[in-house]
Amino acid sequence: MINEPLLLLLFGFSGTGKTFIKTHAEEKFGFESAPKFTTRKSRETAQDKRDFIFCTSEEQMPENTLKFVSYGNVFAIQLDEVTASFRRGKNHVLVVGDKATVKKLKSLFPNRTQTVFVFCDRTILRARILNGLSHARVSRWQAIEEEINNVYDCLEVCDYVINSSHAVDETEVLLNQLFERLTASQIMKEKQI
Repeated sequence: MINEPLLLLLFGFSGTGKTFIKTHAEEKFGFESAPKFTTRKSRETAQDKRDFIFCTSEEQMPENTLKFVSYGNVFAIQLDEVTASFRRGKNHVLVVGDKATVKKLKSLFPNRTQTVFVFCDRTILRARILNGLSHARVSRWQAIEEEINNVYDCLEVCDYVINSSHAVDETEVLLNQLFERLTASQIMKEKQI
């Protein structure tokens, strides 16, 4: 029997390390991903150009996408790309922005979806966000603080929590343990069929 490919959803506040974990899943464990459409402004980084297709309005986004709003910007997940990864027998990883999107993806891809809430210590997260103090970053921190106050609502849709407050090498050890567990979980599902 062949393991069914997995959809890994990375969920958490801005600045917690979701993109770092996504890149780790791609580079070390062969997960695929696809750029999301977004109305937010580009940060003009290589990572940004790889992870996003920038649009000036929501109307420019294709139909077969799952849209969500995060920090006042619209994002759209390319659902066809998730399905294409599955057809190739590959796992797919997505960074998602809200609980409703997690629930929708779990309903679209039942029994294939695992969600990881990416946690970061509040003090460390604040330092990450406020680095390069600007008005935009201060307002971002205020929005994140509101989300932190509602964290328990977010956790109900998550299968795992990973703490990314550590140094990079320590976080990578935790990620490797998580991905080994996810792989073992896929094998266990296969044996139960």
